[in-house]
Amino acid sequence: MTRGNPFPTCPSRALAPSLIMLLLALLAWPSASNAQYGFDLRYAEQGYAYDAFGVGSTPSLGAGNRHVVLPDGDIVVAGRVRVPGDTVQPYWNIGLARYKRLGGLAFWNGHTANPYRHDESHIVYPNLPNGGTGDTKIESVDDIAYADNKIFVLVTRVFSASPLDRDAAIVVFNGDGSFQQNLSVIAASVDEFGRRLDVRTTNLVAKPVTVTILAQRQAPGPRMVIAKYDLGNNGLLAADPGFNSGAPFEVPIGTACAGTNLCNLEAADMARPFRISGGDAMPIYAVGAVQRNGADWDYAITKVTASGTLDTSFGFGGVRYVPFDDAGSDRGDFGRALHVDGGVGFNPQDTLFVAGNVHRSCTNGIGIVGLTADGLDLGGFGNNGRVVVGGSNETGSQCAQEPAHTVWSLTRQDGELAVAGLVDTPNQGGGIDTDGLLVRIDRASGALRSLDAIPAGDANGRFGRVRLIGISPVGERQYIVSGELTDVPLVGSGYVSARLQPADRLFWDGFDVSHLEQ
Repeated sequence: MTRGNPFPTCPSRALAPSLIMLLLALLAWPSASNAQYGFDLRYAEQGYAYDAFGVGSTPSLGAGNRHVVLPDGDIVVAGRVRVPGDTVQPYWNIGLARYKRLGGLAFWNGHTANPYRHDESHIVYPNLPNGGTGDTKIESVDDIAYADNKIFVLVTRVFSASPLDRDAAIVVFNGDGSFQQNLSVIAASVDEFGRRLDVRTTNLVAKPVTVTILAQRQAPGPRMVIAKYDLGNNGLLAADPGFNSGAPFEVPIGTACAGTNLCNLEAADMARPFRISGGDAMPIYAVGAVQRNGADWDYAITKVTASGTLDTSFGFGGVRYVPFDDAGSDRGDFGRALHVDGGVGFNPQDTLFVAGNVHRSCTNGIGIVGLTADGLDLGGFGNNGRVVVGGSNETGSQCAQEPAHTVWSLTRQDGELAVAGLVDTPNQGGGIDTDGLLVRIDRASGALRSLDAIPAGDANGRFGRVRLIGISPVGERQYIVSGELTDVPLVGSGYVSARLQPADRLFWDGFDVSHLEQ
């Protein structure tokens, strides 16, 4: 189930016998801002926990996704699971796996009547029922969030097989792992895919919980759709009547389509700022990509008010478009991940950072843009608010040797932004090695701090392909990451979770980090 020792020992290192030698060694280590990152080997034997949701000697087929960090430090990773003998293939079940902060399995303590589970650390929630017809099936597990001892999982489900229709839905679990509710939250006669989830407690005293969902509606072309729900005193979700009169809000494309009918607006990520006295009046920012001219795409960022209307003061009529294109680009650029720093004081101003895939003439790189709360370029950040990392403009045989980068998540810790994703690197055998990716840049200037490929391996070398999808800061320059590990010998695919740390992390506080963290 978990490759390696799930309960690793954490040895303490003795202090150097000579203070002078210690100081010389400290001077030789890389600076904190530019240190190379990798798996924390104390989290598990290889530095990561690989989880195949095993049933006896038979593994399941799993695809890990994002995670939440609970108040006690436990990590819950959400994703898809297909168990042996599953009768609904090729569709999936919801799978939740729980790990300790320092590695190893953690345990749910709720009742097991519904949902069913394989063991105390894993939940497998079966495909959503539909009146006994068997039509409703989970297609993807899109996001996970936590608030007020509730775990919210956003999924895309196939609601009807004939005609085929997809809806975004939420499944709610209690903090002990017991089942609470499932709810179809965005439903229409056209396909709608879940994208991202924002859940928050809006008042520290009464603790009402609001749930905001970003989805993508597929007809007449891709569109961003935002819906908002309240968690009532009965513990159940209901549409918020104060947000667009209780209905989902479809973001208009506006000026992007001038002079052309080839305009689509894909949805990718969403965030709301946190402010101490803001309550539930915070705006909603969403990012994705807009298609305006044939195959050319640009970043798209929009701002929606807490009442469910477009904030037309943002960007150009409520949507800001950001191109990174090289001359001759035929694929364009796709916004994928968003982080918002909420403003403070009497006149709070939010700061937005958007990361995505930037098309180079050879391979994709990473483009990060900084914006103000009005959708203007962030002064002092990169070049006119833009930073490009990786990618290549090589040609011919040189291009075939260049790595390509993919963005999944963006977060901030102290003075840096951190991107999680994957890097595809051509190998000498003519294939592609897929590794996890961590990119760190200075939050103020946009200067690159590190770009690290994070491969999974064991004593025999590379072990499968890593895709890092979720990332969370956990203090002291460390990050929790989650995602999927595929092409695993004799197993197939499953979840991966790990803690990333700089190479000098074990030594920076006097050789005793392991002891202190216990």
